[in-house]
Amino acid sequence: MRVALVRMQHVASSEPYIEFEKNVLYRYECVRVSDHSGQFGFFAGLSSLLGFKGGPSLNIDVVHTHFGPDAQFGSALASKNGVAHVISVHGFDVCYEWFRFFKLKRLRYLTYAVRRRFVLRRADIVLCCSEYVRRKAIECGVSEGRAQVHYLGVDLELIERVKGLPGSDLASRGEIYISCVGRLVPIKGQDVLIRALPIIRRKIPNVRLNIVGAGPTLPGLRRLARQLGVGEIVSFLGSRSHFESLQIMNSSRLVVVPSRRIGRVEEAFGLVAAEAMALGIPVVATDTGGLTEVLGGGRFGRLVPSDSPEDMAKQIVESLLSTDQCQIDAAQRVAKESYNAKLQVAKLENIFDNAIERYQASSQKCI
Repeated sequence: MRVALVRMQHVASSEPYIEFEKNVLYRYECVRVSDHSGQFGFFAGLSSLLGFKGGPSLNIDVVHTHFGPDAQFGSALASKNGVAHVISVHGFDVCYEWFRFFKLKRLRYLTYAVRRRFVLRRADIVLCCSEYVRRKAIECGVSEGRAQVHYLGVDLELIERVKGLPGSDLASRGEIYISCVGRLVPIKGQDVLIRALPIIRRKIPNVRLNIVGAGPTLPGLRRLARQLGVGEIVSFLGSRSHFESLQIMNSSRLVVVPSRRIGRVEEAFGLVAAEAMALGIPVVATDTGGLTEVLGGGRFGRLVPSDSPEDMAKQIVESLLSTDQCQIDAAQRVAKESYNAKLQVAKLENIFDNAIERYQASSQKCI
């Protein structure tokens, strides 16, 4: 069996699950389709965005596309080859109001803004990375029967490799490190964490903050840290590989995920929180979107309201001063049982089987 894995512009550092899927599929052979693979030329790509059949003729049984805008290419490819189509949506693709896609200023986003309901409803199965995202997908017109939750997986073998290494040199003796990993964009809320830092510092003078990630808010975050008098204890480490990010998290006493709600959009899942849980590192996160689900409503980490530096500081201080080992152990157990990437890929292959059966059944009805 063969699956075409469609992700037109793969961002390896923030989308490790795509490479993992390609490498770990057992029963299905994977054919990668992307902007760099050359399968879609200009005219084939344009016709796909306009809703026509497009792309290469491949010996495949199913198409799996990550992200809604790319599903326009996946849908055209599935139609061209007469096979089932599975779409994985990751948050913004079902949460954004239609007009917000126009601000992204790329053709695939513009056409997706107009065609989103059609593209999603045409898929045989739409996979959602959390119950929150599933609700949003249904609001976009996906039927309840076709919208299914499929969690992003944590690579437990990679986690064990990281845990087996000596501590990072960032974890200097006598200093307590907090880590925050994510793109530097407004919805990730790093500014809230920086605003909480002066309050934390009054209680824990030797606290330090490592911020991993790159993005447009970096200059403003640097300026904010200086204005609040905490510039010397905040390290902006830039974009790092997935492995390096895990190392930095593992050398920390606490991982914070300060994402905020912007309009209809919230954190879709919270892979960083799930990875921290698997590492056995305590997590403080905002009570938004999929983060609430990942942390079990507060059973597996501390939840705080978004955009509240005072509440965040309080929970961070309490977590650093009084470790709840029972909570850490429970979180680690859940991460290994519910978010195990190999188990999620095995489930994905069963979903492909189901999608093929659905497609064949619907095709026979049309005959």
